[in-house]
Amino acid sequence: MVAITSSTPLELKPTLKRRDITCEIRKGFTLRQHPTGSISYKYRFREGGKSKEILLHHDYELALAQYQEIRASRERQVDLRRDQVSGKHIDALFLLGDFEYLQGQWMRRHVRKNLTRSTEVNYQHFVDQTRSKIGKQLKATIAVPEARRLIRGMLNEVAHETPTQSNRFRTALSGMFKYGLEHDLVSRTPIYGLPKQKESPKSRMFNDDELRLLLPYLNQCDISRDKVDALKLLLMTAMRSGEVLRIEHEHLDLANGTLSLPVTKNGQPFLVALPQLAVELLQQRQSIRVGHKKLFDSTTCGLRQACQRAAKNVGITQCSPHDYRRTAATMAGRLGVDLDTIGRLLNHSAVGVTRRHYALYDKASEKRAALELITARLVQLGMRI
Repeated sequence: MVAITSSTPLELKPTLKRRDITCEIRKGFTLRQHPTGSISYKYRFREGGKSKEILLHHDYELALAQYQEIRASRERQVDLRRDQVSGKHIDALFLLGDFEYLQGQWMRRHVRKNLTRSTEVNYQHFVDQTRSKIGKQLKATIAVPEARRLIRGMLNEVAHETPTQSNRFRTALSGMFKYGLEHDLVSRTPIYGLPKQKESPKSRMFNDDELRLLLPYLNQCDISRDKVDALKLLLMTAMRSGEVLRIEHEHLDLANGTLSLPVTKNGQPFLVALPQLAVELLQQRQSIRVGHKKLFDSTTCGLRQACQRAAKNVGITQCSPHDYRRTAATMAGRLGVDLDTIGRLLNHSAVGVTRRHYALYDKASEKRAALELITARLVQLGMRI
């Protein structure tokens, strides 16, 4: 009878092909030996007539602990489903695992595969904070009403300081529990019906007098050129700061004046029809960043610090990179650009069946014309590259 123990990896002979060893004592507990000599552990099982597996920790003791926890949770899940079929009311939140197991599955199998790196970082922060605040109480046996009470209390606590942050917490957790519902990890979502916090909408933008101070300063200041060029590109294109900082050489077709981002905040690719001045700026960035993957060597935090420093040095109200984007969009409206084109400049998600599925024309020429209007006005106010 094959039994996998902590000493089993030491007893294995080298192999040229990947080899799986299934433990006959612990059902589904599997050791995988790779040709490289590395070892991994898995839990294999059948569900819905299909064979599935869950990757466990590479350390034997931790893998075994995970296996035992998952096995216990699966047995509990079977009992819960049996109760459900028999008409009994199920009050338990988790059908498989607990909060940590749910967030781990969601991050690995959905967020990292389908969303941008910046979104992944933000979501990881929110689930880490949730685990820190109430994770110990979100046990495998917790009932839905108690989980709702805990999550509502945490969101209200965060909202006392920053309502916007509370709503972002709520969005992240809502997505996680919806994933759990779709994959039979939870019985229902405890976020359903929890109200959003009322936010004070931000409306900071630069007026012409502020731009007449800010733009000449950016042309000759001692702030890193990477950051200055990124801020100028925000004003010329109305892009998000994260989109600008992720631009790579391969995203550019400057001969045709276009920038193609494969993945953006709304999960869709985005075509930026660049104005001529932006093309010239990006040509300079390409020559500066030869041998580097990305065209800008900065972070969102660094860009925010550059904004604050520039505002302080020219004597205007503190601002953020998003205010540059808002300024460009507002300027487009003042110059007569229609709202639909502005929405496409900002890469906002399409609203309505017609726009999402039938109005597929990307309005590249209209977007370029709008950005040329914005850039021409910025040049009048002091923009140089």
